[in-house]
Amino acid sequence: MTSEGKRAEITFRIKESEIYRGEVFLHDISPYLMDEELKVEDFLVILFMDFLKRETPAKP
Repeated sequence: MTSEGKRAEITFRIKESEIYRGEVFLHDISPYLMDEELKVEDFLVILFMDFLKRETPAKP
């Protein structure tokens, strides 16, 4: 196995209004991000990875 790890591409639909809500949320928390710039896409990846981590049982 290479050091790159596994990759997957996921496509999903989301309402435009929900994207705007995400942008407002990121704008609201931006003072706390210490000059880190997050896009809605980055935020969705973080949420999805957190979901997978919680739903995947730990390996023995």
